[in-house]
Amino acid sequence: MNVTVLGSGGWGTALALLLLENGHKVTLWSYKEEESAALREKRENPVLPGVPLPEKLSLTADIACVRDSAAVVLATPSFAVRDTARQAKPFLAPGAVMISVSKGVE
Repeated sequence: MNVTVLGSGGWGTALALLLLENGHKVTLWSYKEEESAALREKRENPVLPGVPLPEKLSLTADIACVRDSAAVVLATPSFAVRDTARQAKPFLAPGAVMISVSKGVE
């Protein structure tokens, strides 16, 4: 299954790796291109030192990455959930499931 995790902090990255280990095709989205570029270059998230990001994990800052995903995991900070979901909405596939794992309340 194609899965996109929106939010490349520690929580989103850990979930992306777990999904990848379970055989899913996973894309990890970052809010800023600079963060995504650093993840691609170093293949490690600075908040999870020593945990490698496999080459088969796609890394992007393009919100259109949700286009072919059967499931989209919202792992952004709670204050960013609404705006991120709004940005992703035009690209969501019909029937895609959105899963919120954000901590906190806006």
